[in-house]
Amino acid sequence: MQNGKKVRTLLNVLFVSLFLSQSLFAQKCISGDCYDSYSICEYPSGARYEGNFKNGLINGKGTLYFSNGNKYVGDFKNQYREGNGFLKYSNGDEYKGQFKKGKLEGKGTLHYVSGDVYQGEWFNNLSHGQGTYTYNDGNKYEGTFVNGKMEGFGTMFYTDGTTYVGEWKNSKKNGTGTLTKADGKKWDGEWSDGKFVSDQVVEVKKTKTKPMDNQQVGEYTYLDGSRWVGGMKSGYPDGTGTCYYADGDKYVGGWKEHAPHGDGVMYYKNGRVVGAVWEYGHYVKDLDAPSETVVSNEMRIMCQ
Repeated sequence: MQNGKKVRTLLNVLFVSLFLSQSLFAQKCISGDCYDSYSICEYPSGARYEGNFKNGLINGKGTLYFSNGNKYVGDFKNQYREGNGFLKYSNGDEYKGQFKKGKLEGKGTLHYVSGDVYQGEWFNNLSHGQGTYTYNDGNKYEGTFVNGKMEGFGTMFYTDGTTYVGEWKNSKKNGTGTLTKADGKKWDGEWSDGKFVSDQVVEVKKTKTKPMDNQQVGEYTYLDGSRWVGGMKSGYPDGTGTCYYADGDKYVGGWKEHAPHGDGVMYYKNGRVVGAVWEYGHYVKDLDAPSETVVSNEMRIMCQ
C-alpha cells in the first residue's frame, strides 16, 4: 500500500473513533427518545445518527453520517462500531467487513478509489495477517501482512508472467526467495531491500531432460554462460556429467550444488589436467592418491 493512501484511511478511521467516544453525549434528539428505540439525533459537529439505541447508548443497526463526509452503515455495540458494517470514506475509498470497538478488525475488503483492492485480515485499522492486495495495474500479492505492510512469506504475481515466491519485509523482497520470469529465467537465493544479492544462483536458459538408467539427464545454462550437460535432479544439475565453463575450462565427473563433487577431472584451458576427488568445488585428494593424502590448494568455485 502506498503511504499517502494509508495515512488518509487511518485519519478517516481515527475521526470515526474519536467521534463516537467524545460526541455522543452532546447529541440533540430529533426523532424518538434516543434512549431505548429507533431514533434520529444530531451532534454539534454536524454529524447525524439514524438507528437503534439501548439504555441510552447506540446499539444494534444504524447509520452514521460524519461531518467530514464519511458514512457508516452497520452494527453498533455500546457506542462503538462492532460487528459487520460498510464504511464509505469521503475520498471514495470503501471498506466492507468486520469492526471491533470502532476499528477495522477481523476480515474485510477495502476498495481504494485508485482501483487497488485489499482483501483479508485486519487488526487495529491495519492489514494484518493473511490477505491479498491487488494493484490497479493487475499485479497481485498473496501472503502475510504485518502492521499494514507485506511481511513474512508471500507470492507476488506480475502481469508480465513473472512470479516471486519467498520472504518479505517492509513491503519489499527480503530474505530467501525465488523470482521466475515468464521465459523460465530464475533468480533463487537471498534478497535485501527488494534487490537480489546472492552471488551463487543460477538462471535457466534452456533445460532438456530425458530418463536414462533411472536418472534424469539434460542441459542447464548458468548466468555466466557456463553450461552443464548431464545428470539432473528437480530441474537442477546433479549427478555425473560435463560442465563447460564460460572461461574455457571443462570438468567431467560428479556434480552437486552447482560445483564439482565426488570423482572428477578438471581440464584447464592452459592444458593442465587435474583428476581428483572433490567436495563442493574443493580439491580433496588425487584420484590415485592414498586415502590419508588431503593436501592441496586446488579449487574450482561453483558455476554462477
